[in-house]
Amino acid sequence: FHDKGHHLSSSDYAALEELRPILSQAYTLCDTEGARFLFVFAPTKFRVYKQFVDFDPQSQPRYWVINDLPKELETMIHEVLPEAGFLDLTSTFVEEALHQPLLYFDYDTHWSPEGHRVAATAIANFMAHLDKNN
Repeated sequence: FHDKGHHLSSSDYAALEELRPILSQAYTLCDTEGARFLFVFAPTKFRVYKQFVDFDPQSQPRYWVINDLPKELETMIHEVLPEAGFLDLTSTFVEEALHQPLLYFDYDTHWSPEGHRVAATAIANFMAHLDKNN
């Protein structure tokens, strides 16, 4: 795993606060053009596969944590942009990881073609659900 799992730091929270006006501006630009704004959280490989790996007791990843970044982002989106959509791909990726080939390339942090398919399907399903409810 390339991305260390860690608790959110004060600098992480500061970065989240810097993100607020950026999201607001992006939402406004989308709205001006008649487009919907959807924020999609793409989980790291560690966030998806941690529960499937039995780490050696001396390995550092054994002590890494899964933080609450998706929940923090979702809360922010709903506070700042109540009309925007939010999709966390974590649960979808975890579920698919049980049944599918690897969703990430084994040699880096990028999605494999299967990971892209899973993400695209989840986003399309989310958007179809929004269309049905509007």
